[in-house]
Amino acid sequence: SPEYKLAGAEFYRRHASLRIQPRPECLKRMQGKPGDHIYEYMWGPGEWMISGTLKDWDITDRLGEIRVPALVLVGRHDHATPALARTLTDGIPDSEMVIFENSGHHAHLEETERYLKLVEDFLGRTER
Repeated sequence: SPEYKLAGAEFYRRHASLRIQPRPECLKRMQGKPGDHIYEYMWGPGEWMISGTLKDWDITDRLGEIRVPALVLVGRHDHATPALARTLTDGIPDSEMVIFENSGHHAHLEETERYLKLVEDFLGRTER
């Protein structure tokens, strides 16, 4: 329905790729690619209709099996919320979480310098 489409557009404006205006070329290139059918196969026709192969997939109880350092990066306004990201850091023994206060789902594009610095520092610490 038109109302559903408007609500979806507003959600993406607040929490996902539409937060970034003008829209970066890399996000434009992703749209409408042949691989879109894979997303639908695995997830479903949209964010709110989870009907794909991942519908009942949950390995939360196996996160403790991860035996390498993990860096969990999440935007404050991400639709994969900081509370959801906390599930990862609570479950992975040697993990840390960083919240990007001015980002949604694309912190690497919204706060690029900080993002790259955090990843560089994390790799430098963990690869020693």
